[in-house]
Amino acid sequence: MNIAKALLKESLVIASLCAFCACGSDSNSQSSDNNGSDPESSVSSEEPNSSADADETVSSSSVALILSFEEEMARDSLFVQASADTGFSTIESVYQNLAADERVVFLIRHAQRIAKTTKEATLVYGGIVQSQKVGEKLASDEPFAYGHTDFVRTQQTAENIAIGRGEEFPGSIVIPELTENWYIKDSEKIALYDSLYRPSMVYSQWAYNNEYSDAFYDLKERCVRAITELILPNISQTTRVNIFVSHDMFIGPLTVYCTNKKVNRLRFAETEKWVYYVSGLAIVIKPNGERRYIPIDGVEYGT
Repeated sequence: MNIAKALLKESLVIASLCAFCACGSDSNSQSSDNNGSDPESSVSSEEPNSSADADETVSSSSVALILSFEEEMARDSLFVQASADTGFSTIESVYQNLAADERVVFLIRHAQRIAKTTKEATLVYGGIVQSQKVGEKLASDEPFAYGHTDFVRTQQTAENIAIGRGEEFPGSIVIPELTENWYIKDSEKIALYDSLYRPSMVYSQWAYNNEYSDAFYDLKERCVRAITELILPNISQTTRVNIFVSHDMFIGPLTVYCTNKKVNRLRFAETEKWVYYVSGLAIVIKPNGERRYIPIDGVEYGT
């Protein structure tokens, strides 16, 4: 069964469940919050006034209410299998080939920073240039939405991408969870492994080979939760293109998972390469909720 047929079958089952649930006249209908908050936190006070309500098209937010997390993981496996790229595409090619009814999240690593790794560490001049070059590649009259972690360098990267586009920075949302801490189960063991090996090696070997797994949560579970709980709920409801700026240790394992471990560059033990500055992952979203994952490079050079 191909991905389209599998999703169609799933949609028919979900639509049937929604129609069944809508038949109860004593319960209020639930609606999702368009600003990306938990759909279950927004409950409509209006009673259905017509039987036609049960026949309305099921929205992606309604699907999120019905699917269990196990079902969401199974659904995402279809997207991963269809996204098993071995290499990286340019960020501009993904943008240029985006269909009019598709949306995209460009999840990228921040640009080149100073030697410090604290939250206050800033971009170097070369990082400012990198960020603006990415913006130049994405120049258009279309407004973008921006998000980043609570690190100065990620916000600076987002701001300079907007400058490169010739766009007045529209403001941004802060998503502090988009860091390596999302994957860590035992911080003491991580500290030990990082003291013995390069962190890039540790995260790469975990993502590809499940080594050092006593320090981490399950890769698939955390990656699906990252997509469905951190990334998708925070995308703009009014723009097609979102740029979220994060960190290499968050993006690397996610990219390995989303390509079904087929992407080759991030095999640090073999390539001695990891996530380049302003490189990362594009998440392209179709109107029916189907997703595809594409590794991307923001510029022609990296770390």
